[in-house]
Amino acid sequence: MTGDRWNGPAFNNSKVARGCPLVATALLTLFFGAHFTASARPQQQDQSLAPRENLVLESIPPVPMALVGSAGKYASFREAAFADWHPTKREMAISTRFAEVPQLHFLVSPNGARQQLTFLDDEITTARFDPEGDSVVFVKDENGDERYQIYRYEFSTRRIRLTTDGKSRNWLGAWSTRGGNLAYTSTKRDGKDADLWTMNPEDARTNRLFLQLVGAGWRALDWSPDDSKLLLLEEVSPQQSHLWLVNIATRERSPFTPDGTDKISFLDARFSKDAKGIYAITANESRSRRLAYMDLLSKRLAYLTSESQVDEFALSGNGARIAFVSTEEGSSRLHVMDLNTRKQIALPQLPAGLIRGIRWREEDEIGFSLSTARSTNDSYSLDLAGGKLERWTVGESALQTDSYSEPELVAWKTPQGKALSGYLYKPPLKFWGKRPVLVMIQAEGRPGFLARNNYFLNELGVALLYPSIENWPLPGQSPSPSNKAETPDAYSHLESLLDWIATRADLDSGHVAVMGQFRGDHTALEMAKRFPERIRCAIDAPDNFAAVVRAETHRLEHTEKISRPVLVVAGQNDPLVPVNESQQIVSGLKKQGTPVWMLIAKDEGHGFRKKWNQDFQFYTMILFLERYMVK
Repeated sequence: MTGDRWNGPAFNNSKVARGCPLVATALLTLFFGAHFTASARPQQQDQSLAPRENLVLESIPPVPMALVGSAGKYASFREAAFADWHPTKREMAISTRFAEVPQLHFLVSPNGARQQLTFLDDEITTARFDPEGDSVVFVKDENGDERYQIYRYEFSTRRIRLTTDGKSRNWLGAWSTRGGNLAYTSTKRDGKDADLWTMNPEDARTNRLFLQLVGAGWRALDWSPDDSKLLLLEEVSPQQSHLWLVNIATRERSPFTPDGTDKISFLDARFSKDAKGIYAITANESRSRRLAYMDLLSKRLAYLTSESQVDEFALSGNGARIAFVSTEEGSSRLHVMDLNTRKQIALPQLPAGLIRGIRWREEDEIGFSLSTARSTNDSYSLDLAGGKLERWTVGESALQTDSYSEPELVAWKTPQGKALSGYLYKPPLKFWGKRPVLVMIQAEGRPGFLARNNYFLNELGVALLYPSIENWPLPGQSPSPSNKAETPDAYSHLESLLDWIATRADLDSGHVAVMGQFRGDHTALEMAKRFPERIRCAIDAPDNFAAVVRAETHRLEHTEKISRPVLVVAGQNDPLVPVNESQQIVSGLKKQGTPVWMLIAKDEGHGFRKKWNQDFQFYTMILFLERYMVK
């Protein structure tokens, strides 16, 4: 053991593991959970995994302990996500899991011991140091209800204090340049409108309503360098958002729209360090997300990137450089631009995968999270001066991951000639012939660590196909409301994907299943309804990806047209897709005789977050696919 890292396979081959099975089992349980205790002991064939009381099962068969023993290893891994840099030291806060859910930890050096700061029952993934580094503020909901509260962890006392009311929904905003004031938005006033609030988290008496707003889509983005203005984002819909400037002295807000760009929308924005302009990610009707600079006086807009998909950006401390992440051919790519010359700085090539959460430390180092097909999500830093990429955490896994399937970038076209792409993961060569296909419709169809899903590849021989849908129209919508007749919707794109599968000699178009996790929509169920002759079964299981702009839910209609078997997974506290809606769908399917399974977690919301619940959902999916798709 080095620090808090553990090499699972090496331990399994050690003399301790062979000679002391109880010790081995205890350590496996400590690191990865109770399922290793079950799988490490001899089990009778008829034994099954008893679900916890928080789970409600309908028509789901017992989960054999033999399956827990084989599949549980794929669920036994630990990741770490970068959260923030300490403001004055080369130290970072990360989010990682040692028990059921990720908690806040502190790292003083790369690969150093992780100091756990929080020991709570719900996950913590977002955290920010205060400007002095004396505390960390973080957000957490309860059992997935998405009523996020803001908490403060104080390093000197190790105390955690709730700074919001515990009932409303709150969104973490930005620290002021001076004075330690935190701007955030909250529904505290009436339970629905996200008003602008400010506070010094050290003193609860400073918490005050700063500006009343109408609508739930308001977010506090940034303070101007002199703290005289505040930048607000108003999210109206997935296709429409606006920027507003708030005068701190007068508490008046004014819209900020660059000249000649009435239909432009914004995803994120920050003040330039000279306070003369704003850097932002903008989106137009074609859904291309570009990085731009907007002058405050002239309101002229200058694009800094070409027609690409920019996901996020961050300004260096002195404002001379800007780092941004773009999606290129489905994979994340990190860029750094010198803002004086508008030229990009050469960077070392990073592994293909997912990059998230970029933040600067001073002027020459960037922190971020990175996951690849063969490595878990971990915290990294990139030193620009020396070109050194450094991995601060090394995720543990019960299995060797260096042989996991690498994705193949595939492309196809719609009947209208639109080029689409996605990533195909193929099973190992031990599986011959045409392979069944599980199409994963989710918010991020980019190559990253597949975690549990590697079981479908390595043990069932099922190919996994992740279409890149980020710039597709939402289900039932077209990207241009004025051009609906000429632009196909997302289901037409998915139909062209099914056509493409039929052209592949290595894929079995007669054994296709769809799992829908697309921003809360019942995409898989809709596909089963529209293409019953091409879909063997469907899984409706929303993921917990927090989209920047929430899509409106689209209630599924005409369930009588669904004849294929369906698995519905729901969280009882889901604010986006109410559990009673899922129950109504299941009830309708049962009445007409369609095979349907249902799994509800009483302590979850939109997507399962607790490890035990995630594992039970995983085992249920395996049984479902074995019965209705693989055979």
